[in-house]
Amino acid sequence: MSGIGYQIIYTGIKPNKMNQKLNLKDALKRSTVKVWENSILEAPRITGQLKRSIQTDYSTLDKLTTSVFSTLKYASYVHSGTSAHDIKPKRKKALHFNWMGAEWFLKRVHVGAISANPFFERAITKSKSFIEETFKYMVKKIK
Repeated sequence: MSGIGYQIIYTGIKPNKMNQKLNLKDALKRSTVKVWENSILEAPRITGQLKRSIQTDYSTLDKLTTSVFSTLKYASYVHSGTSAHDIKPKRKKALHFNWMGAEWFLKRVHVGAISANPFFERAITKSKSFIEETFKYMVKKIK
């Protein structure tokens, strides 16, 4: 998995019956969907590509773990920010791109620092009370 994301892991009580584990899996799925929804709402929208790239992974649900993540390589730069840096060509003599209606050939480009936009962290914070209530309810059902 490239990009950035968070795992949601339940480490509370250890289920000893199948019904208990199903209840915890249900709570974990509901919590994951809530974080996913809030991640999409919190992600910045310029082209919409970042929002569309946010996914969930339930492949480790049996271990009471799920993930919400972005598949884009630049998602971590948006989320965590970057320091100022230069971009230089790797294989050619110059960088080539179109910008502001003109064709550009440059030996290097200086990119200013990019401020962090921790949209996943905001999504988890927004989801926290829902997650807590969901697990409280499911744990009550188990006991």
